[in-house]
Amino acid sequence: MVIVELMLLTSILAVTPAHASVALQEPQPAAPTTFRNPIRSNAPDPFMFYHEGAYYLLATQTDRISFWTDESVTGLAATPEHTVWRPDDPTRDEHIWAPELHLVNGRWYLYYNASADRLWDQRMYVLESQSADPLGPYHFKGELQTNNWFSIDGSLLRMPDGSLYMMWSDVPPGREQRILIAPMSDPWTISGPPSVISRSEYDWERKHAPGNEGPAALWHNGRLFVTYSGSNCDTPDYALGLLTYNAGPPTDPNSWTKSSEPIFSRSDANWVFGPGHNSFFSSPDGTETWTAYHAVTTSDGRPDGDCEERRTAHIQKVYWNADGTPDFGVPAATWENITLPSGDPGADTVPDGHYRLTPENNAGNALSVNDCSTDGAGGADVVSRYSGMLCQQWRVEALSDGTYKITDRYSGKSLDLAECAGANGVDVVLGTYSGRDCQRWYLDPLGGGSYRVTPAGSGRALDVRGCSAGPGADADAWPYWNGDCQRWRLEPVP
Repeated sequence: MVIVELMLLTSILAVTPAHASVALQEPQPAAPTTFRNPIRSNAPDPFMFYHEGAYYLLATQTDRISFWTDESVTGLAATPEHTVWRPDDPTRDEHIWAPELHLVNGRWYLYYNASADRLWDQRMYVLESQSADPLGPYHFKGELQTNNWFSIDGSLLRMPDGSLYMMWSDVPPGREQRILIAPMSDPWTISGPPSVISRSEYDWERKHAPGNEGPAALWHNGRLFVTYSGSNCDTPDYALGLLTYNAGPPTDPNSWTKSSEPIFSRSDANWVFGPGHNSFFSSPDGTETWTAYHAVTTSDGRPDGDCEERRTAHIQKVYWNADGTPDFGVPAATWENITLPSGDPGADTVPDGHYRLTPENNAGNALSVNDCSTDGAGGADVVSRYSGMLCQQWRVEALSDGTYKITDRYSGKSLDLAECAGANGVDVVLGTYSGRDCQRWYLDPLGGGSYRVTPAGSGRALDVRGCSAGPGADADAWPYWNGDCQRWRLEPVP
């Protein structure tokens, strides 16, 4: 009988296609198919584009111009900064804002605004690449000659006939901020008088102070739209407005129709405030349009707060209404799992192994099982000092859906949420692994060996309750607000 069974097995294997053996292997870990906002911290005025297999992200850095680049949006938070320009002229070496990069006739042109010590001396400048590489090197091309007063947020507009226009924001002496457009004879020369195409005329554009800034062009099916940011950047009501191009010269104000309401604004329910100064980019396969914008997670709107570095870069897919106009929807919450842009390969997989999980707000602490319990009843706490105990070490295993199973090395129980609840502040506990959403965790790289640790179900981040740095603080799940107590270092242990 044994011989017959062996002969039968041999005959089955003989007719099985060679590639079918793959099905007999264990499922292989997969890259995540989702991401969570923000995609990078401290990244105001984000400008993104996709070029030859990689995303490029620029943002205001105040004293330099830098890029971050990666083949996936999930890697932009952790990829090293690539600085391409540090000015050495004291008349324009401070307050470097809103860099944008555009490819024209095989060269990249980098637009930005800067000043000396006086903020209101902001003027616009352009750099030119020395090759077709967006990472440079660059040389200073010159100042964009506009009206001789506060001018910021230059953005290049290219029309189908190849003609170039510069759009920007200015504040004439004694007057209010506005959006202008002017023709260009080449990528570094404004060749005609500017025209005003938007002013702060609606209530939503005048919160805290009148504001019209950050113009960005969006083409779709032959139609042109321009978004801009209204109100002052230090208010949670900072929002996006829309100009629609109809026909005629782009410099003619009558060629544009302005929406009376914002098209993208704060979402208190999603903890997203002041969404604005956006840009547009395509998915890797070119089938989708996405927008990058900055926002904050608090609504205090204090001056010199929301206008500074705590603004984070978010991205979101743009949809289209039946009449062909863009639909931006509502700003996605930081706990929302968003499908990656089409063609995005996702993040690199964290290697299976044992790790110490350390919150950035206290390098001496480690995620630990309370009282080294083996039944999970003690829950997961953060202790004040790592001593190398097994109940302070965690087995991280990549799963086939791009999430991870995180298991206490001592008890064998898995990191879990109390009652699998999705509420804010729910306790992080241990449980017998069953594959539930609250037991499968995303690991989003943040750089420097740190990660955002997020359960697949609720999307809330692993958090030190109250951001405490003291001993015995509870671990909970809380909306991600970019706190050091929500950033966890994964340090391998033998």
